[in-house]
Amino acid sequence: MRKYFLAALVLASACAQKPPTTVSEIDTSFIDRAYKFEKDFRPLKITEQTIVLDTRSFFDYQLMHLPGAIHINPSEYYFRRWQKGNLEEKGQDMARRLALHGITPFSHVVVVGPGLKGMGDEVQVALTLLSLGIERVQLGSLENLKFLMTNKNKDIPQRANQRTWKPRNLITLACPGSPGNREGIVIQVGKKAASSTLGLPSAPVAQKNWKDFINPQDFSPNYKIKEAFKELKIGDKSLLMVTGADAPMAVFSLIKMGYGRACLLPD
Repeated sequence: MRKYFLAALVLASACAQKPPTTVSEIDTSFIDRAYKFEKDFRPLKITEQTIVLDTRSFFDYQLMHLPGAIHINPSEYYFRRWQKGNLEEKGQDMARRLALHGITPFSHVVVVGPGLKGMGDEVQVALTLLSLGIERVQLGSLENLKFLMTNKNKDIPQRANQRTWKPRNLITLACPGSPGNREGIVIQVGKKAASSTLGLPSAPVAQKNWKDFINPQDFSPNYKIKEAFKELKIGDKSLLMVTGADAPMAVFSLIKMGYGRACLLPD
């Protein structure tokens, strides 16, 4: 009987230590690692191990791109477009697609796009990758990396396919709870999305510009926002419900700065 009791105890302990994989759990150690990586790997470094995803038009990509960059259709990676329904199933589907590009949860992935000339496609893609548990995903500015641009691939071999992996930290980026039953701080970024704040009459609201979260020069997180948040008594454990046209950019940057409870309010 003692042997069976010990076996059950070991099994229970193993289950308790299993990292979160469901869409309702957040692995805080993941946020810490993503934050540390972002701080340690700026200025941005493109190495032979880096996988670059280019979200620009295929025409622009053919004209000139970073060596070895993989062209993708950003609309297929929009978190907001596939977050409804069976999110976990869709996440696994996306992970299989990324594995075909040689991407694993431990890959260093840099997402680039039109930058200030575009509509934020690169941010949407980077946010989705982060939500799937890829902690080493970064945004890059082609203006900042133009010295690396080429119209040739410099004989860089195609990335080998990786084995299909299960999203190990599928963060629910959609804000939890019903509209009338949320407690937190609403952050409006860019154009106001009034419908998103319905049912939250008592929630404090902070109006911000997208440049408060990301540096336009290289698309790195703008850490000055942390000082502004301290004055508002906003900590890295605060529930930050972000809305507005540039909400994805803000949420991505906030998570990369250690704010583990940043989330998107629905459009």
